[in-house]
Order: sequence, then C-alpha cells, then structure tokens
Amino acid sequence: MPRNAPRLKMESTAALGAEIVTVGPASAERMQKAEELASQHGYVIVPPYNDEQIIAGQGTTGLEILEDCPNVDMVLVRLAAAACSAGFPRRLS
Repeated sequence: MPRNAPRLKMESTAALGAEIVTVGPASAERMQKAEELASQHGYVIVPPYNDEQIIAGQGTTGLEILEDCPNVDMVLVRLAAAACSAGFPRRLS
C-alpha cells in the first residue's frame, strides 16, 4: 500500500487481518514490490486495470445493467475506474 494512503484505509485494512506492506506512491515502486513478494512467496499478481481478463470481468457489470434495464439510454462510469471504463463499452455496445 502506498505510504501516503489514508490512515483510515490502512487501519481498516489491518483490522480485516491484512499484513500491510508500505511502498512509495509511484506505480513503478508498487509493481517492483509486488514482483518481489510474488517471487519470494509464490503469489500471483492481479493487475488492477491493465489486463484483458480484468477488463472483461469489469465489463460483465455492463451485462448486468442490460439485464436489469434493457432499455437503458445512458450509463455513466467514473473515469478513475479504468477497467470499468474500458470494459463497459465492450459489453454495452
């Protein structure tokens, strides 16, 4: 978790039993640490957004919207949710 993450996020995560490993705020630093931990412990890295399977999985939310609201005219997706914004159009079009 980035060292500059909100304290409440760190406390809440720890309260759920997670071991928190802090790193710098840059994406490259986080990836380097993730790769190091994966190598040491045999973990699998699950990318947060830049992976075809993640994008496809997020796109299933678009399918659920169509099932629940087949006549939907518009779906707003926040831009900070990269996998969602990449996956939705694929499923809704």
